[in-house]
Amino acid sequence: MGRLFATVSGKGGVGKSTVCCMLARALSQNARVLLVDLDRGLGSLDIMLGVSDKIVFDLSDMLSLKKSEDEVIQHIDNIDLIPAPTGEIDFKALREYLFKAAERYEFVLVDFPAGLNTAAVSQMPRFCEFLLIVCPNAISCRAAASFADMLVGGDMCEPRLIINRFNYKTLKHSKTATKNLDDIVNESRVRLLGIVSEDKNVELLYKGGFPKQKSPAYRCINKIAARLCFEDVPLTALKKL
Repeated sequence: MGRLFATVSGKGGVGKSTVCCMLARALSQNARVLLVDLDRGLGSLDIMLGVSDKIVFDLSDMLSLKKSEDEVIQHIDNIDLIPAPTGEIDFKALREYLFKAAERYEFVLVDFPAGLNTAAVSQMPRFCEFLLIVCPNAISCRAAASFADMLVGGDMCEPRLIINRFNYKTLKHSKTATKNLDDIVNESRVRLLGIVSEDKNVELLYKGGFPKQKSPAYRCINKIAARLCFEDVPLTALKKL
């Protein structure tokens, strides 16, 4: 049985989809990965993976049985992508599909739309592991805490926190950002999994490119991927982020 992850955020604009895409790339170095884009009408994973011009059918076509899985999936190296739906999502059908997908893929990553999405969360299989993406500011942390409360109140796995766009110098001198790492974790009320440094190279994703493996953000993502595979990898010193 493979692992099922969902990248979520309490609010938009935190870089959730970029983290999801880079994490899929990192995990696909040694495993088969399925990416499912749930962001109806606003999906971006096809652009980041450079296949937007090849998209004809999407998740809603597959779940409604109008099109087969083979007609919908896009293959990018060791990653299979199911593009974001343009129509309504049948969440019960999605749940059944994810059970089957986890039997065929080593990793399945579902990229949620921003927001609380109670209906979607409630239909996720119980073994789904939620990765809560935040930026280092009080508004993002508050939204993340609301999402975490919803997960903890249900019957799901404990969520894990990924802090994105972290810049030590900016955080230290900002008058509006949360002041330190402990504040971010405490305000989000979620156990920390990893930190992704602020990195202009990530903008390559918006043009269908990809950051080099030595870029700061991708190095951080590789460490997070290793932790998800149960490797003991220490956090990078904050002053280097």
